[in-house]
Amino acid sequence: MFGMNITTAEVSNELRDNPKFREHIGELQTLTIDWTKSSAEDDSDTFVYDAKGSKGSGVVTVKHVTDDDGEETIVSASLRLPDGRTVQVVP
Repeated sequence: MFGMNITTAEVSNELRDNPKFREHIGELQTLTIDWTKSSAEDDSDTFVYDAKGSKGSGVVTVKHVTDDDGEETIVSASLRLPDGRTVQVVP
């Protein structure tokens, strides 16, 4: 569990300054892993997070891997907005 808290913090830091993410979420306030949705993913490197920010909220599906330095790197990320639209955030 401790390891996932660190991973979530690293993913938060990567998403925080992403222009597409900020356009819809604004200043990131919380990013919380959804274990139920994450366990339903076919890929063990893909996790689902609930994001809340100053402009709105959404569900972020993120594929991330640990690089050679032990840091999490986002390979892809999409944001599903409350109205059902999906925005590709990374790449």
